[in-house]
Amino acid sequence: MDNYIDETYDEIRQRKEWPEKFIGKPERTDLLWDVAQKAPDKKLLRDQLTAVWVPSNETTSIHIANTLWHFARSPQAWKRHQEEVTALGDEDLTFSKLRGMKYMKESEQSPSTLPT
Repeated sequence: MDNYIDETYDEIRQRKEWPEKFIGKPERTDLLWDVAQKAPDKKLLRDQLTAVWVPSNETTSIHIANTLWHFARSPQAWKRHQEEVTALGDEDLTFSKLRGMKYMKESEQSPSTLPT
């Protein structure tokens, strides 16, 4: 994480010292960039980012584990999801394709009531 923070602070400094170098280049809009603009201290910035990242990571992990637990207890639902994903064939499995899958979407909203 420190490498990304250092690179971001370096870019902020460069944009201030040599603004002509960045003419025509859009300013970054990511979370690190936004928080770095307001947190001049590296430790504070790292703490702020960790406070955002860790809870969301934990929540995602819990949700995935919960969904897999319900799949393990519902072989019919697992098979249906597997068929839906397999139907893509050689297409790339992207996040947007997963989000557009009927049964995947239903499971995501309520894994305790997996569609069968």
